[in-house]
Amino acid sequence: MGKFFATISTALICTVATVEAAQTDSYAWDKGLTVEADLDGNGQLDSAQLGVAASGVRLLVKINSTPLPAIDIPIDGSKQFGICPGSSPHIELAAQSDAPLNALGEMPQGYEACEDCIEVVVSGGDCDPLHFYWDATTGHLAWWRE
Repeated sequence: MGKFFATISTALICTVATVEAAQTDSYAWDKGLTVEADLDGNGQLDSAQLGVAASGVRLLVKINSTPLPAIDIPIDGSKQFGICPGSSPHIELAAQSDAPLNALGEMPQGYEACEDCIEVVVSGGDCDPLHFYWDATTGHLAWWRE
C-alpha cells in the first residue's frame, strides 16, 4: 500500500446529528476503545472513541467537548483508508514525531512534531495504522498513513 496523507474527506464522514445517533446502528462501543488527550494543543482535554461493527469501525472525536462528524473506516485492507481484518481494531495515542517525514519523505500539512503534540492511532490486522492529528494550519482533523 502506498504512502498517503490528507485532510478528512467528506466521503469518509458519516454525517449524524448527535454523538448518541452516531453510537447507534450496529456499532459496539467499548470504554476500552476510548482515549483522551489534548489533541488541538489548547490545554483542554479532547477525546476519541472507536465503535466496532462487522464491516468497519466508526471514529468519534470530540474537540473542546464539541463532537466532530463521525468518521467511518472500513475493515478492508484493499482500501487506502481502511484497516485490515485479522485482529481486533485498536485505538491509542502517540506523540507526533518525525515519523511522517521518515516514512513519507515530507511532513503532512499542519503536522507538528513535538513531545506535547498528540495523534490518535487506529489499527487492525497487519495493515499500517491510520494516524489522525489536529492540522494546526487549517484547524481540522487530518490523517496520514505509511
